[in-house]
Amino acid sequence: MNGYKLKVIQGISLTEEYQISRPSVKIGRSLKNDLIINDRLVSRFQAEIRAEGDRYQIFDLGSTNPTRVNNQAVTDRYLEDGDEITVGESVLKFYRAGQSESNSRKKGLGNLPPRQLILIGLIVLCLIYLLIPSGKDKKEQTSARKLRAISSGETNPESSQKKGQLNLDTLSNEDRLRQALSSYEFGKKKLNDWKISRGNLALAIKALEKSLLLTEGLNPMPEFYRDTEIKLDEAKQKLDAEFRSHRFAVEKSIRFGNWEEAQRELNIIKEIIPEPTSLSDPRAVYVREKLREVEKKLKLGY
Repeated sequence: MNGYKLKVIQGISLTEEYQISRPSVKIGRSLKNDLIINDRLVSRFQAEIRAEGDRYQIFDLGSTNPTRVNNQAVTDRYLEDGDEITVGESVLKFYRAGQSESNSRKKGLGNLPPRQLILIGLIVLCLIYLLIPSGKDKKEQTSARKLRAISSGETNPESSQKKGQLNLDTLSNEDRLRQALSSYEFGKKKLNDWKISRGNLALAIKALEKSLLLTEGLNPMPEFYRDTEIKLDEAKQKLDAEFRSHRFAVEKSIRFGNWEEAQRELNIIKEIIPEPTSLSDPRAVYVREKLREVEKKLKLGY
């Protein structure tokens, strides 16, 4: 059987690329899986890829958010070279070992009609335009750097440097406890200071999620584990409440034609949500769509 790989092309995982070298590969948030995805929307045991003769077949394991292949929800399906598997907000590329992930993508696009290729090109250009930050987005860039720092293992993102991905296999239980406690303390501080800076809630959520990931599977569980869960839930609730409050202000401003106020509120939301450039977070999609509408009105002099 020809070997295949899974490459994480979107989301946070303990392993960026996984070589499928066994008859069964389990995917999920639990540390008991072969491929661990640190994504709050991924179930503890999300999906399983099994060898079926000369092919591989993916099975959804009764997850809360369904497993999707090429953006279609599946319970089971045979995988083809270049397929994209979506679990929660994370995307995995399934492709043949020895063939680059980019070549796999080109192979798939080569079968599309020219008109569709042109449309895809236009969409990509639009996305590039939307994702390139302007000079007005310094706060957004700072928040993004902080989130990346926490994801890579830093608990002090103000002075962080680029590090490799977190690998629990290389950490002793003592190291995991120490890092988990540090992340917990950092997340708790950002939660307490959430009114000081709009990005603090997103930073708190990332740090607390990392703390839970580090402690999962340890026996006995540390004393701060339960409080980490409580504070994570509190941070998410506060962030959702803040989003709803400012979204209401946006809709109210648009209804009364106050476009400058609507723009201000939308930029506030960009600072609040964890990943303002995400293509899968409906809050980020909402902000981008409304900003285009509002900025168009402002350019026309409304």
